[in-house]
Amino acid sequence: MIWPFGSRLVERGGVLVVLDDQGDDVGRIGHSFGLGGGEVREEMGLGFVARKLREPARTRCPGRYWVVGEVVR
Repeated sequence: MIWPFGSRLVERGGVLVVLDDQGDDVGRIGHSFGLGGGEVREEMGLGFVARKLREPARTRCPGRYWVVGEVVR
């Protein structure tokens, strides 16, 4: 998944939580998420990733990518 700029992953009480760019809780890893966006091919998906992170992303996360457009709450 390619999250919008400013999103981040934090640990809270032993649980991994995804925060949006405002610091709001978007969801918890291992639970369901409601997301807008869509699947893109590798060459398109990595275009959303900072240039210096593209090769590590390609190596560590090969395959399909989902570009998150919005989180449905």
